[in-house]
Amino acid sequence: MSFTKVGSIDEIEPGTGKEVTVEGVEIVVLRSDEGDFHAMAKECPHAGFSMVDGIIEDGCVECAAHGAQFDLETGEPQSPAHDPLQIYPVQITDGFVAVDVKA
Repeated sequence: MSFTKVGSIDEIEPGTGKEVTVEGVEIVVLRSDEGDFHAMAKECPHAGFSMVDGIIEDGCVECAAHGAQFDLETGEPQSPAHDPLQIYPVQITDGFVAVDVKA
C-alpha cells in the first residue's frame, strides 16, 4: 500500500471533514464523533454534492444536500442512493492522517 499524508489529526475535529486531492483523486477525510477517521470519494454518487459537509452519525455519513446515507466503513448506500461511495484505506502515524487511493 502507498499511503499519502493528508494532514494532522488535529486539523479535523470530530464530526467534521476535510477535502483533499491525493494523486489527482478528490476525496474527503471524515472524523466520526468517536474519533475514527474515514476517507471516501468527494462527491455523493446520488447527486454529485461534496460529502465534506455530511452529517456523521451512527457509523454513516449523510449527504447534507439531499439525505442519502452511506456506511463509513464500506461505502454501501443506506438510503435513498443506490450506488456505493468509494472508500479508501486510512492510516494514522505519528499524529498524521494518511490515505491510500490506489488500494
